Amino acid sequence: MIPLIFIIIGSIVTVTAAFFDYRQKLNDKQEELDNEIKRNLEYQNLLSKSNDIIQKSNKIIESQQTVIDSSNKIIDLQNQLSERNDKIQDLQSSTLNEITGGKSIPKLFILPTPINIFIKVANDTDVPIRNISIQVTRIIDDYFTTDSAGVSNSNNTDAWKDWIFDVRDLSAQSERIVFQHENEKKYNDVSYIYKVSWLTGFYEGSFSIKSAQNSMRLSDSHINHFTKGLDLKKTVYVGGVNPDIYINGIKP
Repeated sequence: MIPLIFIIIGSIVTVTAAFFDYRQKLNDKQEELDNEIKRNLEYQNLLSKSNDIIQKSNKIIESQQTVIDSSNKIIDLQNQLSERNDKIQDLQSSTLNEITGGKSIPKLFILPTPINIFIKVANDTDVPIRNISIQVTRIIDDYFTTDSAGVSNSNNTDAWKDWIFDVRDLSAQSERIVFQHENEKKYNDVSYIYKVSWLTGFYEGSFSIKSAQNSMRLSDSHINHFTKGLDLKKTVYVGGVNPDIYINGIKP
């Protein structure tokens, strides 16, 4: 009888222990499941936030691309505007050159002799030269005398003579004969002063012709004054020779 009781009590203890062990394992499983559910919820939450961040990033990228596209369009428009401005400036410069002649300088060709003088003006540039005027003064040195003070003077009204030629505009790549004059007689000593002016500048020069019997000598050929900045090399030809160029009347 006593062993049976012990067996029953032992069985009850075993069953009770097994029950509590099962409950503990069940609780552990439930806790593990709850933790897994919690982790899954956290993961889903993180995934949702990540997707939201990705969507926002995509929107930002799209906005940036829109900005880039707009910037490229603006750059293209700026380039087009710059090209148009360059064309406008070129057109304005070309128009201004057409109006003023730009840096063009009228060339002067003078063929002098003791008896006559031949003058031609030319434009070898691609734009017209505006408002050309040429003044020529002939001085017959034969009619002048020098007093004791070394001053030359003359009472002869034929001692000097002036001509003014209003050439006006000279078209591009053209030339014009300005003056052909024959003196009344042959002189031994004749000087000429010439001044060429146009819309944007001027130059002034002089030369002398001395003759004896059948020979002639050209002397004192130089440009005395001119607009500052002009390049007068190969601009004037007197008897086929370029004059010396003086700076403010002084030979450099």
